[in-house]
Amino acid sequence: MPGYPSRPGLTRAPEIKSSEKEPDEAQGGAKEAESRKPYVPPRLEVHGSVDDVTEADSSNPVSDREQKTDLAPADLEDVLERLARVPVESWTYKSQDPAGRHIGPMAQDFAAAFGLGDSDRRIQTVDAQGVAFAAIQALRLRLESRDQELRQLREELTRLNDRLAAVEHDTASASKPVLET
Repeated sequence: MPGYPSRPGLTRAPEIKSSEKEPDEAQGGAKEAESRKPYVPPRLEVHGSVDDVTEADSSNPVSDREQKTDLAPADLEDVLERLARVPVESWTYKSQDPAGRHIGPMAQDFAAAFGLGDSDRRIQTVDAQGVAFAAIQALRLRLESRDQELRQLREELTRLNDRLAAVEHDTASASKPVLET
């Protein structure tokens, strides 16, 4: 595939020979025929099992605990802070129709922020998902902490309002003149 490194086990579908094209396309009316046909992406053929495909080639990398080593907890707050500094942009691939917009970070920025994966030219789905999960969990912890703080502040406000009402009541009672009869 042009522009991509060779990947063992993956091949493109065979190209259509000119004799297999529609009649008006073979006779030079390619633009008219092309405008009538819907886009059909090339087929991807995998030889062997999906587990044999490397992570970088798969949209569903293996995530089985038994396939991993050197497990360590992630610093959720650190991940969230790093993610907040990664620019997110809207863009189009140079080889793509300009109408096909995408949104996301650049692989170089992601690699600089997290040092994950084996390339600064692509973001592996497993790393993007891991960063997203960690950031979501960090946000949840922040939210829970803020909820706890808000509950405490509301309780304190209620206590202060009760004290103020009692002081106002005592002050109002003490300032009423006593009438002698």
